[in-house]
Amino acid sequence: MLPFVDSLVSVIAVLVACRAVMTLCYGWIALRAMPSLRGARPDWRVLGGLARFGGWLTISNLSWPLLLYLDRFVIAAVISTAASAWYATPFDLILRFSIVPIAIMQSGFPAMATAYLEAPEVATQLFRRGCLAILAAVALPSLLCTAAAMPLLTLWLGAPFAAHAGPVLQMLGLGALFMCLDTVPAGLLDAIGRPDVNAKLAVASAVAALPLLAGLLPLAGIEGAALAWTLRVIAGFALRMWLCARLYPPVREDLHRLLPALAAGMLAVAAGMVSGVVAVAFLALGAALLWRRGLIGAERAYLAGRISRAQ
Repeated sequence: MLPFVDSLVSVIAVLVACRAVMTLCYGWIALRAMPSLRGARPDWRVLGGLARFGGWLTISNLSWPLLLYLDRFVIAAVISTAASAWYATPFDLILRFSIVPIAIMQSGFPAMATAYLEAPEVATQLFRRGCLAILAAVALPSLLCTAAAMPLLTLWLGAPFAAHAGPVLQMLGLGALFMCLDTVPAGLLDAIGRPDVNAKLAVASAVAALPLLAGLLPLAGIEGAALAWTLRVIAGFALRMWLCARLYPPVREDLHRLLPALAAGMLAVAAGMVSGVVAVAFLALGAALLWRRGLIGAERAYLAGRISRAQ
């Protein structure tokens, strides 16, 4: 659009038009999937509950971009815009990891929301499988960030940039693993009808972010900012997992099955900052625990069959 019209207003108008077309397409798909919608009439009695649910989701969605961009604005104001670029580049890189949990939870969330009342064993199984799938997919890229940050950034942006951004990428790589895993307990809380919990946690995280950043940024610079974000993400993930076990008791057994593999994966990614050999050892341990503890017998048999057929 920009080559033809030198106006951001026109670009935004095109984006709005694209959203409108997407909405119409979704409506057409919904009518084809559920023809009964053609004769449906609004039930105003459910409007209050729908508004409450949507209101809590709106609070969560408004808090997310604030938490996402707060760090770089504070860094630019306190240190320099160059330092903000050294921080923002590795941060934008690890944000690409979120493609994995988004793809998984787009199908996992509605399935958990459908099953949590009448088939809790299905909902908890989806919870466990979602965590394991994300752990299996994101652990290695996160480990590469912590263990090979300097070579990766040197190859990509050159040695001078890597000298500043490398330690940041190492710290953010650890947080990236928990950022991705956090989508599963957050999705379960929404699915069981408690979006208020996620919204309150998001607001609390936003309130805690600024003093934590203000305390660590003067002490350690942009590495301190990366540490503040990572600590906040890990704390949020741990708290959501605890709340899932408290508010939805059927998930407790599957949560206990997950913990050893999650702990080994975290240690592997963290060890990447110190020793590649130790990191690989923890990664192998995490894979073994995922296979033996995270999966049930039928899942192991199914995967073993698929692997043997692939060979």
